[in-house]
Amino acid sequence: MIFNKDRFLNFARYDLTINKVLYRNLALVTIIGAMGISMMGFFVRYEVWKGIMNTEINMTTTYESGDNSIGRTYQGDLSMFGIGQPGSYEHYNTMPMTSCVILAFILIMNTIFAGCWLHNLRSKQGRINELTLPATNMEKFTWHTVSMIIGGYLLCFLALLFADGVNALCTLALLPKEDGIGSIIISIGQLLSMNLASMGMPVAPDPNIETLGIATTFCFIAGVLSDSAIYMFGNSIKYKYNIILTYIAMQILQFIAGIATIIFSAVNSNEMSAGAEGFAEKISIILYIAGALSCITALALPFMSYRLYTKAQITSKLNK
Repeated sequence: MIFNKDRFLNFARYDLTINKVLYRNLALVTIIGAMGISMMGFFVRYEVWKGIMNTEINMTTTYESGDNSIGRTYQGDLSMFGIGQPGSYEHYNTMPMTSCVILAFILIMNTIFAGCWLHNLRSKQGRINELTLPATNMEKFTWHTVSMIIGGYLLCFLALLFADGVNALCTLALLPKEDGIGSIIISIGQLLSMNLASMGMPVAPDPNIETLGIATTFCFIAGVLSDSAIYMFGNSIKYKYNIILTYIAMQILQFIAGIATIIFSAVNSNEMSAGAEGFAEKISIILYIAGALSCITALALPFMSYRLYTKAQITSKLNK
């Protein structure tokens, strides 16, 4: 395979020139979407904080008026929020809901990036231009992978940084600072590592929970890579409507996997209900196996995508 740096850079400049609107729109949607989710999550937490502060003021007024029985009732109802304990307003530092929503948005954007991998081949004229350009298949394949796959990952991380920055600025401007500033990125890490206790959620003690967290993180990262590889492969087969068709195929496979999960849960229902310590270890093993399969998929499908790309034609049965 011959790879010439000058030809590669010329093809990159060509692609950036003719597709600058596509790249700009994808970047704007990713960054603005992540920032919008961060803002909405912040204002929900801010409204909760205002409600708690107003209730605390009402409680203080009740105590001063001498009706201690009502005050004690409010104090009991709001003990979960740490009323009366300085530095305990954790509801705006821990943000599992915001983390889940923004993580789902980032995964969707990664899917779109991978599905637009061969965006130049969507039209017949685009295929003519792509296939007749003075660059080797390896050079063009490398650029498409760098710009849409690797570039998509970097853009999503940049969007998370922007969203975290917006959240930090809003916290500094409107919320008390004695509890520190919550981070969306840290919250996502806690969510993926199954560190639920640090997010203010009750968890049953299990010596294998740390192993389960590591297995979950590994399986998630491997799953993200394999997901991009799958949509990349789908785009190499079908140039138009490939995201929808690949999504349908993925849903069918996930339905089959869901049935297998239900059967597994039914077989192990006694261990689940009893909270057996070995159950977390068994789940960890399954997650490691799933992660290993995802890694194999993430390595094999790009190679197959390249093979299909080298055989691309101006017209075919699937792409007319």
